[in-house]
Amino acid sequence: MFEEKDYLTLAMLAREENVSVGEWLRDAAKIKAAKAKIDLVRGRQKAIDEIMTWRSKVGVRATKEEILAWVREGRKYEDGS
Repeated sequence: MFEEKDYLTLAMLAREENVSVGEWLRDAAKIKAAKAKIDLVRGRQKAIDEIMTWRSKVGVRATKEEILAWVREGRKYEDGS
């Protein structure tokens, strides 16, 4: 359900790619989901990198796998479980 002006814009974009509006929207949703996943992975990698930098500065003797396990353990409690 779109307002008419929004639907007309979508129809024009779909026509330019020679696809239906539905196919255009599905493709757009897939692209958006892929970008969100990439951002999530980058964010996690940044956090790991920061932890590893901190670890080397303070001399913590934990492996990357141990740190990831601590993070996963902490996430169990984020949703109230």
